[in-house]
Amino acid sequence: MTKTMLDMVLLIEGILGVCRTYCRQKKTKKIIITLHLSLLVVLHTVLFFLQVYHLLPDNDYNQLNIIHCGFATSAYLTYMSAVITAIWYDKAYTSYDESINRLFKKFKDEKKLSDADKKAYWVFLFMIILAISFAGFRSVELNTLIPRAHPLAKAYIIMSLCVLRVTIVFEYLMFFIANMTLITFCKYQNSLISAAQKRLKFDVKCDIKKEEIQDWVDQYRDLVNCCQMVTKFCGGQKEVVVDYGKTSFIVFGYILVMMTPLFAGQMLNSQGIKYHRMLARLYNTITIDKAEAEGKLVKDFIRLLKKNPIQIHLVCGVPVGMCLLPITLSLFINYVIILLQFNHII
Repeated sequence: MTKTMLDMVLLIEGILGVCRTYCRQKKTKKIIITLHLSLLVVLHTVLFFLQVYHLLPDNDYNQLNIIHCGFATSAYLTYMSAVITAIWYDKAYTSYDESINRLFKKFKDEKKLSDADKKAYWVFLFMIILAISFAGFRSVELNTLIPRAHPLAKAYIIMSLCVLRVTIVFEYLMFFIANMTLITFCKYQNSLISAAQKRLKFDVKCDIKKEEIQDWVDQYRDLVNCCQMVTKFCGGQKEVVVDYGKTSFIVFGYILVMMTPLFAGQMLNSQGIKYHRMLARLYNTITIDKAEAEGKLVKDFIRLLKKNPIQIHLVCGVPVGMCLLPITLSLFINYVIILLQFNHII
């Protein structure tokens, strides 16, 4: 069952633009695949910039638009990295597929369905439904943020976003199914060794032949090869540039989103300071003109402004009017540490 699911995910990924079998295709099919990928990349790129153009029009954007723009950028870059790494590591997938096919031939007479197969099947179906539903919901939500866009342009942008997000989900589904396939074969091999041990325990005349042990060795080598190859072709985790590029982009995105209210608070504080200075100038002018009553009112107004300035405070009580450099460094260092810990770097 897992082999069927693996082939199904591979087919869907190929349609979406993630081709893992490029190196073993014939020349004509390679040309067709290249044209297909080029067309998809161009269309997604054009629709991505069109989406950003409508999300961030001149002098008319808010924090929600910026956040959606960040999510769209993340999905676009992740999709592009998936397309590139799939072709870059196509030989790794070919090696994995050859080892898996040998293992399937070894266990073709095995009729017992393991728990791993059942779990993989139901999780596979659930994740497909969840991925399509989530991608559709988040993409349709964009409709309210780009009211000025043409209805046809909206439809194309939403379709592009759905494809990008579903592709990312299928990349992880491929990783999951590949791992579940290896779990199945590990269980099969463990059952063979356990059965041999029971034979030796209860039957003194029984003996393990050299060919049987050699089969175990060959199967284990195939499993080890699959474990080494699956890490490469599923997302390109070994690609340092892509990995650090994603991490850097995530850090930058988090900092950018968090800094938007801080910059807004800084601008509000600057306006409050400007307001104070204008009142001080007004008071000096009134004093020169010897308008005592008005001058007293303005002076009281200035005292009120000093006591209760126009200023936004953070949760910790630190006013945004302070220098933003220590706050920025603190937020940046905290998120970098968290991301590094989640990536098991520290």
